Amino acid sequence: MELEFFESVGEAVSYVTNELRATLADDLGNMEGRESSHYDDDDREDMQGRINDIDTVTPLIEAAPDLLAALKTMREKYGRLHDALSDCIESGRLNAEILPNDYAALVEMTEACVGADHQAEAAIVTATGA
Repeated sequence: MELEFFESVGEAVSYVTNELRATLADDLGNMEGRESSHYDDDDREDMQGRINDIDTVTPLIEAAPDLLAALKTMREKYGRLHDALSDCIESGRLNAEILPNDYAALVEMTEACVGADHQAEAAIVTATGA
């Protein structure tokens, strides 16, 4: 992803969340001040609720670029592990006779990881548009 102005995705995300919060805080100030006759207490509470929600989700939003990078790395490493494990199973080097207590669990966990990998891939596509 190439940016024109910001140095990083994290910097852009931080800017957006800070600007949104500042805009909502300004709006609340206006609702409590010069425009107070246009708003009631419920309106002001709703606006404060929006600000509180933005404050709550901001750490997750700002962590998104790092989470995306970690997810990409995990998918790559999982892919190599999956390929190696699949090769061992398909070639017969790893089977129920060799690992009677663990083989079924390994196969089951590998299959479950495939589903999680598909979820991760979909999330990356959503995040990157690619």
